[in-house]
Order: sequence, then C-alpha cells, then structure tokens
Amino acid sequence: MIKEEAFERMKNDPEYENYVLNRVRSAYSVQGLPVGSNNVSFDVIGASPEECYGYAGPVGKSGSETANDGESWWKKRHERMEELMKEQEKEAVKKSTGKTKSCTKRISK
Repeated sequence: MIKEEAFERMKNDPEYENYVLNRVRSAYSVQGLPVGSNNVSFDVIGASPEECYGYAGPVGKSGSETANDGESWWKKRHERMEELMKEQEKEAVKKSTGKTKSCTKRISK
C-alpha cells in the first residue's frame, strides 16, 4: 500500500521514487513464506523511509490449534497417548493374571 503522502513525494523526489521502487522490487523478487490460507505479507510505503514498514507471517490460529476449542494438537495427542497407555497397562495386567491362574491350576494338579 502506498500512502498518498508517499505518492506525492515520489512525484517530486526522484531519489525517494527510486527508493520505493527498489523496495517493492526487492519484496517481490524473493521467495517469501509458503503459500497458505493463513499467511499474509504486505508493505506500507509512507512519506519517508522511516514511515515504511512491512509484515510477513501467519494470521489467525496456527495449524496446531483446532477451530472449535483452540486446544493444541499436541495436548490432545498427549492426552490420547495417556489413555492408550492406561488401556495397555490394564490389558497387560489381565493377561498376566490369567497366566498366573492357569499356572497355579497346573501346579495343584
């Protein structure tokens, strides 16, 4: 975005016009962020180099958050892994208990 003040200065100051054109050229001549639905980049051209700024980066929620509750994917994964480990532990106890009973029966015969 080029502000009106910048445009006026570019008309009257060839050096500033050259600065702005080089800035824009530089911004569009390199590979930026990967294209995605939550990435944005922009430049604001002001009446002086000090008033020029830009931004490039993600906006909104990151890919690691869900749209409905904002809970991170890693937290949900950790909770699910905890549940699976508890289930596996219970299964292992059941199996070992069953083997112990069958061994005791064999010995008592």
